[in-house]
Amino acid sequence: MEFQDEANEVASRIRVFAASQLRTQYPYMKTATLEDMLDHATDVISSGICNQPVNTEMLEAQSRTNFFSLSAELRSKVYELTCEQDVVDLKEQRRFSKGLLDVCQQIRREALLMWYSSNTFTFEILTFCADQDGSHYIKKWIDSFGVDALRSLTKVKIVVESFVSAPTFLAWQFDTDDRHKPNDETVHEALLRIYGLNDGLVPAKTFSITWIEDDALTQKSVEVYTASGISGDTVP
Repeated sequence: MEFQDEANEVASRIRVFAASQLRTQYPYMKTATLEDMLDHATDVISSGICNQPVNTEMLEAQSRTNFFSLSAELRSKVYELTCEQDVVDLKEQRRFSKGLLDVCQQIRREALLMWYSSNTFTFEILTFCADQDGSHYIKKWIDSFGVDALRSLTKVKIVVESFVSAPTFLAWQFDTDDRHKPNDETVHEALLRIYGLNDGLVPAKTFSITWIEDDALTQKSVEVYTASGISGDTVP
């Protein structure tokens, strides 16, 4: 729609409203007088919108309208629809890249927080022997995140695959743990601490540790503590 047409449409809507108000307030006013007043008012409004410098100012303001003129709630919804992937496998996708969301630093920063908070991140580690527990891979991954990203995380799933049983795997972890063990530390918190994940930036409940079980026909995943016959909430 042309700018002149938009101005005329707005003026017409104002005329309808004004006519209703005037007729209610002054029911005995002559129709011809009322129409003359409304015609004059409509012309003033329409020409006032279209005449310089108002027209120029409005067009310039329209040209400056951008993504940040949207409310924070609406921007968050756009980020959510764009960034939500349900599960992000970190062996396939280590970096956030969403095309147009990368063109502006502020947009990327806001979108990154939504990416971290709306998805489940999975990290797979392979363990073959007691001195190769895979924890250094997780520490390296965490170090690459940064503090803001860590605080935004809501779900991180660590998938462990090993040639040994789940109880043996846990025994390997705790046998090599020579750091101080707080008295109120649970098994889950202790394992996260060994992996360098229990530093206070992210709640322990954010992380789940899953064990891959193989049998003759299928492969299934269960919580590592369940596979070991214990509770992760147990305090040693």
